Amino acid sequence: MEPRAPPRLSVSSPRRESGATVPSHSPSTLLSCASSETATEKRRRWTGVLSVFGGVLVHVCLGTVYTWGTLAVYVVSYMRLLQIQSLQAASDASTLLERTSEEDGSSLSVFAFASAPSLVRLSDSAWVLASQFAGMTLGMPLGGIAQKTLGPCRTVILGGALMSLAVGMAPVLLHSYALFVTVFGVIQGVGLGLAYTAPLLCGLAWFPEKK
Repeated sequence: MEPRAPPRLSVSSPRRESGATVPSHSPSTLLSCASSETATEKRRRWTGVLSVFGGVLVHVCLGTVYTWGTLAVYVVSYMRLLQIQSLQAASDASTLLERTSEEDGSSLSVFAFASAPSLVRLSDSAWVLASQFAGMTLGMPLGGIAQKTLGPCRTVILGGALMSLAVGMAPVLLHSYALFVTVFGVIQGVGLGLAYTAPLLCGLAWFPEKK
C-alpha cells in the first residue's frame, strides 16, 4: 500500500472568511520599524549621556567644599584682623573712660581685654571642614527622601540653594567664629548632602548595565 499523505491543515480566520484583507509585514515596513527603534535608542542614549554629564558638573560644584584647606589661611587671617581691630577699639574706649574717671575723681575701671574674645587660630579652621562633613551626613538621608518626593532636579536645586545661602552669608558672620562654623560648615554640608545622591541615582537609572 502506498503511504497516505498527511492531511493539509487550513488556517482560517473570521477576517479571511469574511473577505477582509490581512495586513502583511513587508520588508519596507519592518525596515521602518527597525529604524524608528534605532532612533529611539540613540535618543535615549544621548539623554542618558547628558544626564551623566550634568551629574559630573553638579559634583564639581559640590567639591568646592574641599577648597577650604586653601581658603582657611586667608579667612582666618582676616578674622584675626577684625578681632584685633575690635580689641583696639575696646582699648581706646577703656583709655577714654579711665581718663574721664580720673578727672571726675571716681574709681571707675574698665577691663576691656578681659571680656574680649580670644583670637582665632589657624588650627581652629579644622572645625569648619569637620562641621561640613557632619552636615553632609545629615543631608544625605534627607536627599534620598527628597528625591522620591520632589524628583532629582528639584532636590539638586534645593541643595545648591542651601550651599549658596551659606556661602553668601559667610562674609557677614566673620565677626563670630561660632556662627561662621554653624552656617558655612553645617548648613553648607546639609546642602551638599541633599544634592549628592541625585546625580548618582540618575546615572544608575539611565545605564543600569554599567553598574
